Amino acid sequence: MSRIHEEFQYESEKTILLEILQELRKIRKELSHPTPTAIIFIQEQNMALLPADPGNTLVFTGTLAPAGAAFPAGTTFTVTSSDTTVTPTVDPTGLIVTIPLPTTVTVGETLTVTYTTSTFVPEPSTSPSTISATIVLTIGAPPVIVPTPTGVTFNQTT
Repeated sequence: MSRIHEEFQYESEKTILLEILQELRKIRKELSHPTPTAIIFIQEQNMALLPADPGNTLVFTGTLAPAGAAFPAGTTFTVTSSDTTVTPTVDPTGLIVTIPLPTTVTVGETLTVTYTTSTFVPEPSTSPSTISATIVLTIGAPPVIVPTPTGVTFNQTT
């Protein structure tokens, strides 16, 4: 083989490999999900919405933005409360926050629940590397407890 033929073959193979690499990058971009830029919490609506009253347990479901965004594997989630008697939890997906309100929580109190994620590598790189959100509730009246009757007294009326 002549040297010119070898160089042409090398350049031709190099061009083909570069085209393959370009196609693979396009495929990777299509398959990868962006990381979230925000999360919005709404109270779970598959049941009648419970008021933020002492004794109730509130459930909030998060919606990630942009649509199609996903947290990278290994992301962890934390929720904290401004009231130490309230111990909110977050599920492993980071999308469901449960806030059990004890019967001793102060009526009229403004309760702040803060949600944060661990740091992650954003995709695209211009997105934030952590997400946080705040759920603010005003605690209402305590539940009315109706006593169970223990007996009946009858009086003649006619």
